[in-house]
Amino acid sequence: MMTTAWKRLCPYLLLIFLAASCSTPAAEPDHLSPPGEWATTVPPTQVQILTPAPTSTPSLTATAVYIPQPPPVIAPPPNSTMTDALTTDLAGEKRSTADSFTRNIFERPYTSTDMVYVDYLDIGRVISLAASGEWIFVSIPLAGAPPADSDAQYAVELDVNTDGRGDWLLLAPAPPSSAWTQDGLLVLIDSNGDVGGVTPSYPDTGQDTDGFDALIFNQGDGLDRDAAWVRRDPDNSAVIQFAFKHGLIAYDRRFLWRVIASGEEIDPSSLETNDQYTLEEAGSPLSTSPYYPILALAEIDSSCRWSYGFTPLGSEPGICGGTP
Repeated sequence: MMTTAWKRLCPYLLLIFLAASCSTPAAEPDHLSPPGEWATTVPPTQVQILTPAPTSTPSLTATAVYIPQPPPVIAPPPNSTMTDALTTDLAGEKRSTADSFTRNIFERPYTSTDMVYVDYLDIGRVISLAASGEWIFVSIPLAGAPPADSDAQYAVELDVNTDGRGDWLLLAPAPPSSAWTQDGLLVLIDSNGDVGGVTPSYPDTGQDTDGFDALIFNQGDGLDRDAAWVRRDPDNSAVIQFAFKHGLIAYDRRFLWRVIASGEEIDPSSLETNDQYTLEEAGSPLSTSPYYPILALAEIDSSCRWSYGFTPLGSEPGICGGTP
């Protein structure tokens, strides 16, 4: 028999029991997530920041910057000089007197046929070469300064074994200013010794030669990127000045040299132009010649050859004052 206290508690116990039996039990998971999934689950309230993958791997090595090292601004006094005829005084008569087709020494600062004088192709009286320290300078004076739009080119040829056959050639268009530049500057060598054909400096018409066939310096590209430069002389814009390192020619202490001015691009494969034309085809600037006026071989002035480091015998092909 229930006591009065239990009778009073039963309704409350019954309500607790019914409430518990009507609530939904917690669901048992079908499986347990692996630990890796726990680690990567992002809470709904957390903002996930995605970092894009780099498109390239950054380099930790600094890139070397080429800083040109031009020659000194002031050229040293000359060690070797030679003279060349200046045609200015004869320009009104459309002629010259110092041209020697036979010896590959040309005095033709005129256009073809109509013989119009071109002063910036007329090499002046005193051409100089100066050597000091590691640099050699060659200065080519002209009767007039080349205009900015000129197609003219200028060249220095070196004969290091003094046989009258050029071994090295530096050539460049007229530089724009007195600042040293390498724009357009080329240095070539004759790798197979065929410059000038069988008889260098003298006509060998019809021979198959490739002349200066190996380019070793191209506007700053070469084994030594600072090996050669060109500018206008700071004291005279009508002087074209080349500079090259003595090491470029293996510090040769004796050689023959000459210079060239051309109204058009110089062809290194056929520098000795008396091998390319007959005298009849080339024409002549000598008013007394039966081949006057100038025809195919026009707008060119080239000096004779002179020596550096030794006294010439006078029999070297193309030497100044040598055998006609």
